[in-house]
Amino acid sequence: MSINKACISGNLGRDPELRASASGTAVCQFSVCVSDRRKNRQGEWEDVPNWVDVAFFGSRAESIHKHLAKGSLVFVSGRLHQSTWEARDGQRRSKLEIVGDDIHFGGGGSQGRQRPARPEPQPGFGCQDQPGFDASAGAYDEEIPF
Repeated sequence: MSINKACISGNLGRDPELRASASGTAVCQFSVCVSDRRKNRQGEWEDVPNWVDVAFFGSRAESIHKHLAKGSLVFVSGRLHQSTWEARDGQRRSKLEIVGDDIHFGGGGSQGRQRPARPEPQPGFGCQDQPGFDASAGAYDEEIPF
């Protein structure tokens, strides 16, 4: 048995793009900045950004597009999907993204650009139902051995 569940929280790095697939289905795509906090060589904490691509489909894509903008804080739950294709130069390319099932808005505009100290999952969001999830565990505890 395998589990394909992804839960992230972060800010949009650009305005979401709305387009239609070849079959006419609405597709809303955006990227979310999810930061890791690590100690640098000088022993100081620093944020390291990771960019995660997210896609929503159908009527949900259309409504999400209306409510999001660059800097918006979002909580996204979905599944990982890897696409592969051949580029114009003949090379094989691949992309790993989250296909969204659920989204919660945490703020927008200038409010969304402020990174919360420790975002907590919203009730019914889905992350807390996953094996090994502990909402009380600190993401930035200094006792982590790595």
